[in-house]
Amino acid sequence: MTPDTIESIMSLHAEGEAVFLQLARRLREIVDEEPRAIKRLCAETPLKQRRIYCLLRIARVFDPLVSDDERLQRIGWTKLDLVAPYTQADNVEQMLGLAEELAPTALARRLAGEAPLVGSHTVQLTFSSADYADFCRALIAARAKPSGKGHVGKEAALMRILTDWLAQQEG
Repeated sequence: MTPDTIESIMSLHAEGEAVFLQLARRLREIVDEEPRAIKRLCAETPLKQRRIYCLLRIARVFDPLVSDDERLQRIGWTKLDLVAPYTQADNVEQMLGLAEELAPTALARRLAGEAPLVGSHTVQLTFSSADYADFCRALIAARAKPSGKGHVGKEAALMRILTDWLAQQEG
């Protein structure tokens, strides 16, 4: 991988979400030529390994099946990455339709065979490293299961923590 290759990735990354398909395709070209390039890309660009793998998956799944880049761009990389593992030539329209119709959390639930959460709300939290470590320990203590870089059952665990705290305050 040459310095020009790194520069091309940096340039595409700097352009942001508007060129995610071009970035995905360029990453695929690089990794197809040199499979060990991912480690170097992570070290020499702002891209994280997870994002690189997501973009590679998108390019590999959708390039042979879909020629409408505008449609893919409108859907966005987050939802394309959710439907990619389920997408084949015989269901690509159905998968893209779901991605166009549903918000990411609803799409993930539908693909997992779970019922939609009617009236749900998303909460984003930002923690210092120390506070995040405490947060993770509390989730695990409340029966969330570590999974990858996150936790399965975190919502239920957090609600157990909150309802216990509220009961203590009221009791």
